[in-house]
Amino acid sequence: MTRRSRLSVIYLILSYIFKYPGIKATHLTYKANISYAQLQSYTKLLDSLGLIEIQKKEKITSFKITEKGKKVLRILEDLEKVLQGNRRIVVERVLNNLRRTTLSPLTEIQTKIL
Repeated sequence: MTRRSRLSVIYLILSYIFKYPGIKATHLTYKANISYAQLQSYTKLLDSLGLIEIQKKEKITSFKITEKGKKVLRILEDLEKVLQGNRRIVVERVLNNLRRTTLSPLTEIQTKIL
């Protein structure tokens, strides 16, 4: 089994929260194949960046993606397609998306991840 990068785990978490709005913490740990401690660390980071909202009701924790989180997810999806060799997505499209969203979300992520 290969070790995943922090960015790839963040991409997985954002994509599952987008796909399953209101996903519970337990389900997210199974989907992303990470421990609960890792989930807490990542979701705390994503919440501090304004990419997700953490919702707590009694003892149940669930997550919802924000508009900023959706923009970052779209950028990461485009980059993933390019990096996997899927040439349908032109690099210019990725750069245009980056310009449109003003690099701030990615810059914040890169600063906190690295």
